[in-house]
Amino acid sequence: MLYFLRSGARVYGVDQNPEAIAQLKNLAGEFPRINPEENFRIAPVEQLPFENESFDLVVSAAVVHFAENQGHFEAMLNSMWRVLKPGGYLAD
Repeated sequence: MLYFLRSGARVYGVDQNPEAIAQLKNLAGEFPRINPEENFRIAPVEQLPFENESFDLVVSAAVVHFAENQGHFEAMLNSMWRVLKPGGYLAD
């Protein structure tokens, strides 16, 4: 994430862990194009709090292996695909 923040990209993120989001907001507050309160939210991956087709790139780092079963895994993937723009990239 630091790479994208330093490059000036608009970065958004979610995590179910409030402490992780608090740390991320603190870190991202140093970057002028970022609104930490808006860009980083506490949420499960299977219910991403973003509009459909919002992103050119979705990076799923150490996420889908936490799926509890196949249905949960599919819900996670479907949520990530939902927020990805047509022609966008999903990286894991």
